[in-house]
Amino acid sequence: VVYHGAPVRLRDYELARPGVDAVAGEIPTLRRVWLGADSARLAGVVDEVRPWVGGLPEFAASLVAARPDIGLAPLQDTTYNRARSELHWLEYSLAGAPTIVSGMNGPAPYDVVHDGVDGLVAHSPGDWARHVRALAASPDLRSELSARARARVLSDYSLVKRAPEWAEAYLWAAEHAGPARGRAAAAQK
Repeated sequence: VVYHGAPVRLRDYELARPGVDAVAGEIPTLRRVWLGADSARLAGVVDEVRPWVGGLPEFAASLVAARPDIGLAPLQDTTYNRARSELHWLEYSLAGAPTIVSGMNGPAPYDVVHDGVDGLVAHSPGDWARHVRALAASPDLRSELSARARARVLSDYSLVKRAPEWAEAYLWAAEHAGPARGRAAAAQK
């Protein structure tokens, strides 16, 4: 079971931790791996801590080298986290791992995940344990979810499909520039 993030993300991991720990107690071979830290704060939280690596190709290689059977993407339901992206789901999907994500009340980053189709959504502490247990027990379920997620990511997140959306977002931002635009122009004089 892999989670990746800086040690400060421990507050998010705490959502999943009771469920993950419960299943680890039931299945002694289940390994809890934290990718992206080398911190004494994580001693006792997971079984293995792997350091953060810089650069996208290096990160991708590090994630794949961790050999995740299950990816975790817990997020506390906060205004800041609601503005985050579905990046963890994308990364785990491309690394071949089914992902368990946090469900939130209202619009959230993982709303793109179709529960039971290309990932699993946890709304409660019990959901985390139930989902980890189900995935740990079934290689077939892991394979099915990860295959559908990977196919969807490769289809829906291609540059060809996303370029118009990004161009529209940049155009909107340019047309709605706020006070920073005036400061930047004044600084250039």
